[in-house]
Amino acid sequence: MDRIIIMPLIGSIDSLRAREITRTLLAGIREQRAKVVILDVTGVPIVDSGVANHLNKTIQAARLKGAQAIVTGISTRSPRPLSTWASIGGVSRPCLTCKPAW
Repeated sequence: MDRIIIMPLIGSIDSLRAREITRTLLAGIREQRAKVVILDVTGVPIVDSGVANHLNKTIQAARLKGAQAIVTGISTRSPRPLSTWASIGGVSRPCLTCKPAW
């Protein structure tokens, strides 16, 4: 098994939900012994600074558990500048695809 977890995020994310996302992801990493986690934010309508900060903390927590984190589904309609996305989780080489997902 490749030990990969994919977590699609759908809907608004507030602080309560952000904590639950982190708890669920960390439990999944532990239970599945995951080495890679993919957070798909395609279904999150607005990714503001609060959501981006939460994703950063979640990625850091996943790394402490020994898993590499990948964020996918970042839209060009996001109010966050692309440079901010590149800095989430300390990504040094962001991989961007400018094709539509359909």
